[in-house]
Amino acid sequence: MKRANGTGTIVKLKGNRRKPWMVKIPKYNNDGSFIAQIPIGYFAERPEADLYLAEYNKSHSIFDSEKMHYTFSDVYNDFKKAYFPTKEEQKTIKETKKKIIGKIGISNMWQLSGSYSKSKILWNRKYSELRKYDFQSVINSLRDLSPSKLNHIISFYRKMDQYAMEQGIIQMGYAQFLEVIPDEVKRVKVCFSTEEIEQIWSHEGFYVADILLILLYSCMRINELLDIETKNVFLDKDYMIGGIKTAAGKNRVIPIHHIIKHILQKYYNPKNKYLISDKNGNQIKYANYRTDFNNFMAQLNMNHISHEARKTGRSELDRKGANKVCIDMILGHKSQGIGERTYTDKTIQELIDTIELITYNIPNKGFKILPKTM
Repeated sequence: MKRANGTGTIVKLKGNRRKPWMVKIPKYNNDGSFIAQIPIGYFAERPEADLYLAEYNKSHSIFDSEKMHYTFSDVYNDFKKAYFPTKEEQKTIKETKKKIIGKIGISNMWQLSGSYSKSKILWNRKYSELRKYDFQSVINSLRDLSPSKLNHIISFYRKMDQYAMEQGIIQMGYAQFLEVIPDEVKRVKVCFSTEEIEQIWSHEGFYVADILLILLYSCMRINELLDIETKNVFLDKDYMIGGIKTAAGKNRVIPIHHIIKHILQKYYNPKNKYLISDKNGNQIKYANYRTDFNNFMAQLNMNHISHEARKTGRSELDRKGANKVCIDMILGHKSQGIGERTYTDKTIQELIDTIELITYNIPNKGFKILPKTM
């Protein structure tokens, strides 16, 4: 962790040493100009060195006495003002898909904000009095969360410690002693079955079912669909422009399967900025969708994540012997066969023909599957 200016540093010396951790403090001339860092102690373990430097700074009154009274919320709010993008900056990030120098990304911002909301028991505690046990007690109370989410909270505490040390609010950060929780076995993505897709069709009209059907017949990622702007939807030409992540995936042509065209027509409103909007014309946020998606899956007694719709579509195209280059272009994957290929009218028609290979062998049982019109 980076320490506040003038509070010394700890370095690990090279070689096989009995006490490799060296504590150094700055030395100044009488006029206040910096001379050099001088060693004041050597230690076998890093925690010993941390404690020694903390006690040294405390005894020499290095730290800002006013900031020593900051609460956990004070530290978080100071960090938020310094590093969270403003609403205008968030808008710029969304439009340009580029981060702003000196500010954290939007997803990271929401992640940190979520970790803060789960730490309410710490909000009014004096930050300089927090120890490992205080952070650990919050983690222990949230054991129902997944290991990855708990590790996000641990990372949040370490980030707050680092900021507090940089600002001279604390002498030593104790979140560094929290143990990272082992991740769960990585989930193996499972395709939706024909029977499950039929079930989803039977719920067409509910926005989560509609979104899933669009994903199943387009091979898009959920965030790609939620970010597609209405101006980039060309229903008369059977394609959309969208995509995220890689250079091959951004601003790519996404062909529209005839079977979901009427669903897209239902959501298409030129007055709305985004294709998938709520009744007030606002973009549907992924966090809200995810909650409704999980409830929908529970209602149908299914165990899936949204990204498995993309895997299902890809698997269907493989089964139907679709052209590999077209598959890569549809999914936004880099392909050796694509090279500098541009999207001509012929190319777009090839992608439309390819996406039409997706049928899942579902017979029409009365739900709203429309025949393709020529």
